[in-house]
Amino acid sequence: MKLLSKLIPIACLLVIAGCGGGDVETIETAAFKGTVTLDGSPLEKGIIQFRPGKDASGQPLRGQMTEATINAGQYELPSDKGAVVGENAVLISATKVVGKEMADGEEIDKVEQYLPAKYNSETTLSVNVTPEDTEHNFELSTK
Repeated sequence: MKLLSKLIPIACLLVIAGCGGGDVETIETAAFKGTVTLDGSPLEKGIIQFRPGKDASGQPLRGQMTEATINAGQYELPSDKGAVVGENAVLISATKVVGKEMADGEEIDKVEQYLPAKYNSETTLSVNVTPEDTEHNFELSTK
C-alpha cells in the first residue's frame, strides 16, 4: 500500500506533463510605423487600429486587433504589439471637444468624431501587412 501511495502522485505528474504539449500555432505579426495626414497636414491626435481580415484563400485571419496612438501625424506598432501579417482593415479615429454635457451629475467634455465615417465606422481603408514592409502611411481627406 505504501508503494501505491508513492506511485499515484508520480503517475499523475506524468499524465499532466504529457497533456497540452503539442504544437502551438503562433500568429505572425509585424512591427511597423507610419504617418497619418488629414488634408495634407499631420493628424494631430488620434487612434489607428488594425483588424485582421482574410488570407489569400478567403479564410479569416486569426489574431487580435491592435492599435496605436497617433501624435503629430506619427504612429508606431512595436514588434510585441504588431499587426497580424496579411490583409487588415484600418480604422482611424480622431475626436474634438464640441461643448459640455452632464453625466452622473458632473459636467464633462462632449466629444465628437471629426473624421469621415469612411475612415472609421464604415472604413474603406486596408493594408496588407508583411514582415518586410515596415512603413504604412495614410493620407486622409475631409472631402
